[in-house]
Amino acid sequence: GFIFNAEGVRGRTADVYTPENWKPKPQVLSFAGQVKGQQERALAVFEELHPLPAPGRILDFGAGRGQFLRHFAERHPHWELFALEPGGGQLEHARAIPQATSWNKAFHEVNLPCKMDVIVVMSVLEHMERPLEALRWIAANLADGGLLYMQHPDFANLPGDLLCVDHLGKLTVP
Repeated sequence: GFIFNAEGVRGRTADVYTPENWKPKPQVLSFAGQVKGQQERALAVFEELHPLPAPGRILDFGAGRGQFLRHFAERHPHWELFALEPGGGQLEHARAIPQATSWNKAFHEVNLPCKMDVIVVMSVLEHMERPLEALRWIAANLADGGLLYMQHPDFANLPGDLLCVDHLGKLTVP
């Protein structure tokens, strides 16, 4: 399901997702061993769900600072990497993964050079004013037989998300 937030940062996202406002989220520290970040754990789950051929093309839709794509590049060096990030983290992303083709634009302003074998959308749609338009764009840019990997907060299990003003939509598992 989808719950619509009529206010929050709606209409002001350009002011919210700037380099000054867009800071890394703190990670929980563990003294029991090495802690994997959210993106590295998500990649492990994705690879467990579906083994990837080599080579291929992957688009990180809403790439942030590039953590997911950086881990992906380390494990799949023969893949072509693409990243789309309209917010302020794109410069850090471009520095972290120089071999990736990246755009610092809204999705509807980008014409990809080819269809993607994999498109990753991690914690993005809940921030968007028009998520269905984004999903249509994603579907149009996914190759036949391609994989779409999406990860989002589940509002039904995270009711505190109601207080998160930059989440313009609340997603639930059907």
